[in-house]
This record gives sequence, C-alpha cells and structure tokens, in this order.
Amino acid sequence: MKLKNSLKEKRQELSAKQAEIRTAIADGKATEEIRTELDKAKALQEEIRTLEEVIEMEEATSEVPEEIKQENRNVKVTGEKAIRSYLKAKGNYDKLTDEERSMLIEGTAGAGQTSFGVIVPVDVSTKIEEHKRTRVSLKDYCDVQRTGTTSGTYVYESEEKMTGLADLSEGQDIEETEGSLENGTYKINDKAALIPISNNLINDEQGDLSGYIGRLFSKKANYTENKAILDKIKEMVGVNKTNLVKAKDIRTLFNKKVCSALLSESIVLTNQSGFDILDNGVDERGKSLLNNSLPGETEKRLRNRPLVVLDDTLLANIAGKSPLYVVNLFEAVKFMERQGVELAFSSEAGFKKNVSYTRVIERFGLGKKDDKAVVYAELDPTGFEAEALKVSVAGNVNTVNVTPATPPVI
Repeated sequence: MKLKNSLKEKRQELSAKQAEIRTAIADGKATEEIRTELDKAKALQEEIRTLEEVIEMEEATSEVPEEIKQENRNVKVTGEKAIRSYLKAKGNYDKLTDEERSMLIEGTAGAGQTSFGVIVPVDVSTKIEEHKRTRVSLKDYCDVQRTGTTSGTYVYESEEKMTGLADLSEGQDIEETEGSLENGTYKINDKAALIPISNNLINDEQGDLSGYIGRLFSKKANYTENKAILDKIKEMVGVNKTNLVKAKDIRTLFNKKVCSALLSESIVLTNQSGFDILDNGVDERGKSLLNNSLPGETEKRLRNRPLVVLDDTLLANIAGKSPLYVVNLFEAVKFMERQGVELAFSSEAGFKKNVSYTRVIERFGLGKKDDKAVVYAELDPTGFEAEALKVSVAGNVNTVNVTPATPPVI
C-alpha cells in the first residue's frame, strides 16, 4: 500500500511539473530554464517506472488473480481516453484518475464563461489539425506565433522602410536602424462551437471520439480563420484596386503592381467564379492563362504562382466581378494563437436526445504587417470572354487562309 501511495504522489508531482513546463513555454521563458524543468520531469518519470516495476514484481508473487494483475499492469492512458473519461465525468476534473489528469491541463475561463475546460491533448489536437488540412486553410500561409497573453505587440519591417546592413569597423558602434522597424498590435478573441456528441459514442471505447470532434470542429474553425484573414487583407487594401479585363492586364499587374521582393512567396487568391474566368481564359496568342505547377500535377498556377480558390459564399463577387488577390500572407498577416484547443463539458439541454454537448474553443487574434504584401484586383468576365472569342475567330480565319484548295480531279 505504501508503494502505491508513493506511486500516486509521484504521478501527481509529474502532472504538476508538466503543467509548469507548458506554462513556461507559453510565457516564453528561457530555453535553459525549460530544459532544467524537463530534466526534473524525466527524473520523475524514471522514479515512476521504477516504482511500477517493484509493484509489478510484488503482485506477481501475491495471491491477486491474474486478470486483475494484468489489468493493473497494462492500463495505458491516451489523450483520447482521458478526454472520454472527462466527458463521462460530465466535466468534473476531480473525478479523473491521476493518470488521466496528467494528460490534461485545465483551461482558463474566457470572456462570458464561468466554467473551465481542459486543453485538448496532443494526440487529439493532431487529429483536429489533420482534418483542417483537408480543407483550404489560409492560416498555413500566415506568420503564425503562439502567445501566452491576451493582447500585445510584435515587430516587423516593411519593404518600404527596409534598410540594409550597416558598415562596421573595429571599435565602432553599429548604427541604429531607427524607423525601419514597426510595431503591430493584436488582441486574442475566443472562438467557440457547441458540438453534440452521442452518449453511445462517449461510452464506446472503440469509437473514434477525437475523429468525430475533429471533423465537426475543424470545419467551423477553418471557416472562421479564413474569414478573419480575408477581413484583415481587405482592410489593408481599402479601396485600392485594379480592373482586369484581358490577359495583358494580368501581366501588367504582376510586372508593375506586385512588389518584386515579395512575389516569390506570394499566392493568387480568388473565388470559384474567378477561377472559372481564369481557367477558361486565354491570352492574345490563344495560350491558356493557367498552367500546372509540374507535369502530371493538378495544382493550377497563374504567372507561376499557386492559385488558392475559396467558395463564392466566403469570397463573394462584387457587382458581377470576381475578386483576385496577389498576396504574400506571411508578410501581410500576423496570426497569434493562445494555448491550444480547449474542450469543456456543457450543461446545455441534451438529456432527451441522449447526447452530451461539448464547448470547443480556440483563441486567436490577427495583426497586420506590410501593406505592400497585398495587391487587389477584380476580374471582369465580359472582357475575358470577348478576348477568348476574338482569339477563336482569328484562329479560324487564319486556318482558312493557310489551307490550300484541293485540286480538281481530272
């Protein structure tokens, strides 16, 4: 009994140490300090393994039935198992075992919330991110950074104010590049979804609970993130736009409007209608406006830049014209995210439907960086259709002129 009590205490100590490490990482503590705490955590893990081996050895010589011994030896708590236990306990963190608590971290009550949730473990959050990647995610192109605060500032340098390296001679101070660096601000907002989960799925040990949560939440999270990023770049371009009515206008846009220093990491962002215009469009020589990235690949490119297509419902047409952005999102948008995905049991009504409701939360905030990283234009479908028709007619006329007449048969 004493050994088991010692094991329980060590597991609690390890759980507390893991929480300290996560907090230190979120707060941006020095790497050396974090490594010291990690070494302490590893030492605790080794002590726990030793105690488990001693207990297992003692139980092997006792009168405890074999099936009970096996159960005690082979219990392995995963993140998904810990989440399942948390939901079974209706969000009561204190009802979890030490092993289950060691997999979870209590979250923080956000704006308008009175209850605390738990930060989703790595194996579950990985599944959520995998589901996100099956959809178009603008976040993947942004400058993403973790933070432990609800608001703050960050530093960036725009192309317009870029300065070179200073000359340095022995014994001289480096010249300050005052004015070239700029400060941006961000504020973290809570974004939540209420997801109904069948009680049968919660109780089914073989059910893919994290996959179910991941599929539902990732759809909403993906839409929310994309919309927030779109709103930010729309804010950056304001009323400035270029009208595109033919292929030559696209060349001029890339040659003169897009910052050459930012072009190599830029994408072309448009909606379904815009993609249709480009996919059916041709230049004055009859050559398709779009090309594949590599032979055999399906990814389309415009002027050798990746084409990212969003639904018309998310990125709508304006007065019959389709929006098109040439944007370097890494240099345009700072995406600050706090903690990980948080899950909390909800007491919302679901008793009659045999479901439990979970509140899934992510926290992020956006800030702008370099305005020159975003160029906005609008595609006029009538202009491109007219150009395609003109090329088609010209091609037919040329064909008639160069085809020799068939000589009469004598």
